[in-house]
Amino acid sequence: MQSHNILLFLFYQKREFMSLKTYLSWYNYILPTFVGAILNLSGHGSFFYAYLPYVVPFMVQNFTKGLGHYRHRYRDKLLKFHEKRKDPVFMMDQDGKVISSVGFTHDFLKNHHIHNLKDLLGNKADFEKLYSDGDGREHEIYFEPTKQWYSISINKENPQECFVWLRNISLQKQREEGLAKIIEFHSNITTFIRDETDASDILKNLSKMILSLGYQGLFMIQKLADGRYSGRAYRRNEYSKLIISSEIILQSDANLPIFKSRTYGDIIWANRQDYPSVAAFEKDFPFDSRVKKFFKNPIENVIDYHSGDISIISFNKQGRIGKGDELIIKALLGSVNSLAKMIEKNQDNEHLFFASISGLCAAAEYSDEVTGQHVWRVNAYSRLLAHKLGLEMSMVKIIGKVAALHDIGKVAIPHLIKTDAVYNDNQRKEMQMHTIYGAGIIDKMIKQLDKKHRALDISRDIALHHHQYWNGEGYPALKNKQGIIEDASAQNIKHYQNLKPLAGEEIPIAALIVGLADSYDALRSKRQYKPAFSHKKTVEILTLDDRTGVSGLDRFGPVIWSAFLKCHEKFDKIFTSLYG
Repeated sequence: MQSHNILLFLFYQKREFMSLKTYLSWYNYILPTFVGAILNLSGHGSFFYAYLPYVVPFMVQNFTKGLGHYRHRYRDKLLKFHEKRKDPVFMMDQDGKVISSVGFTHDFLKNHHIHNLKDLLGNKADFEKLYSDGDGREHEIYFEPTKQWYSISINKENPQECFVWLRNISLQKQREEGLAKIIEFHSNITTFIRDETDASDILKNLSKMILSLGYQGLFMIQKLADGRYSGRAYRRNEYSKLIISSEIILQSDANLPIFKSRTYGDIIWANRQDYPSVAAFEKDFPFDSRVKKFFKNPIENVIDYHSGDISIISFNKQGRIGKGDELIIKALLGSVNSLAKMIEKNQDNEHLFFASISGLCAAAEYSDEVTGQHVWRVNAYSRLLAHKLGLEMSMVKIIGKVAALHDIGKVAIPHLIKTDAVYNDNQRKEMQMHTIYGAGIIDKMIKQLDKKHRALDISRDIALHHHQYWNGEGYPALKNKQGIIEDASAQNIKHYQNLKPLAGEEIPIAALIVGLADSYDALRSKRQYKPAFSHKKTVEILTLDDRTGVSGLDRFGPVIWSAFLKCHEKFDKIFTSLYG
C-alpha cells in the first residue's frame, strides 16, 4: 500500500513537470531568473555562476503542487464530472452571455449556436424572469432543435457570474403526459358505459390517445371466434383527421410483428437504429403489406403489446421507444380490457332489460286492436326523429327501444280494446286512463329495482304523456289549480276531472316524439273506425286536422314539428319495410 501511494505521488509529480500548464506557469520565475543572471554576469562574469538558487524554488513549488494533486486526487476527478455529464452546465454573465463551458456542454452549445442563454430560451422576457428568480428555482423549457424538455435553473455566484444548470426531463414529461392520458381515459369510463359504447368505439378512442402521445400510427386486432384476428390500422392525415383502414384479417399462425408479444412475452419494443441495417430490422419485424401500404412511411420503431384478446402495435414514435412507453401502453390497454368487460357485462344486463321490455310490448300489442308491427314501427319512427333532433346518442338509443311501451297501460282495459263500437263519454274517459295505468305498471318496475334507471324513467314519461298536446289540450289532466303537476298515482278517473293537461315545455320531449310517431302510424293503419291513409294524406292531416282544426305545430311544438317535416319521407320507408 505504501509503495502504491509513493508511485501515485510520483505520477502526479511527473504530470506537473510534463504538463503544458506547468510550463506556462514558469513566467513566475522568468523575472527573478533574469535578474539573477544579470547579477551573476556583473559579479562573476557568468550567467550560471549560481544556478541552484533559481532551480530549487521551481522544484519546491512543483513538489508542493504534486503533493496537492495527490492529496486531492479524488476531488479533481469529481470536478471533471461536469465535462462528461450529458445535461449541460455552463457559466454566464448577468446579460446571459456564455463565458465558460467544457466537455459535452461546450459541444452542445457550439452545435446549436448558443452563445447566450437567450438563444436557448428564445425569449428575452423568459430570460429576465429566470434571471430574476435565480437561486436554483427551476423552470421548464422545450428546446425545439433537440425535441427535448429541460429543467433549467440559475445559481448566482455573484452579480457578474452565474452557473446555469440544465436537466433533461423529457422522459419525465413523457410519463406525465401518458399518465394524463390514462386519467383522461379512466374519467370517460362512466360516459362509455352510459352511452353503451361498443368495442370499436372504445378502440377508436384508444387509438386517438396513443396517436396523441407522439406515434404516427398503430394497428389493433381482436381475436375472432374462428381463431383468426380482425384488425384495423389508424393514422392521422396532414389535417390531423383520424384515418381508419378497412378491416384486415390475419391468420393466427402468421409470422407478423403483431403476434410477437404473444410469443416472447406480453410486450416487446424495438428501434431500427439499434439494428445494424434496415434489412435486419425488417427481417425481425416483417409487417403485413396492407399495413405498410396504409402507413406509407418507413417503420422506424415499434412497440407491440397484447392483453387478453386485444393486440396493439404502435409505430414511429418521435424519438426512441423506451421503458416509459411500455408502462403507458400497458396501462392504457389494461384499462381498455377492463372497460370492455364492464361494458360487455353492462350490455348483457341491458339486453336482458330490453328483452323484458319487448315482452311487455308484445303483451300490449296482443291486447290492442292493432295487429302486426305497430309498436316496432313506433320504435323506428321515434329513433329517427330523436336523432334528427340532435339528442345525445344514449337518449336516441333508449327512445328507440322503449317507445313501444307507450300503450302498455292498455293491458289493464282489454274490454275496451276489443270492442268494435264507438266509445261513449264514459268509455272514452276510461280509455284515456291507459296513460295512468301504463305509468303505474312502470312505477312498479322502478320500485322493484330500488334505484334510478334512466330507460325506465323515460319509459314512464312516454307512457304517461304521449297524448299531451303542446297547446295544452290532450290527456291525462295532471296539473292542479296552483299549477302543480301531480304524480299520477291515483287509479280513480274522478281524481283527474278537475285537473288540467300539461302544455309546452312541461311535456317531456320523449313523450312528444313518441306522440308524433304513434299518431303517424295510427293514421297509416286501418282501424275499425277508419281506413288506412297514404303517407301524403297522413302528412296533410298531421299538418292540419280538418276534423278538429288542430295543427301539427299545436300538437307537437315548433322544434319537433320542424324536425318531422325534414324527415317525414323516411317515415314512409319505415312503414313500408315493417308493414304487416
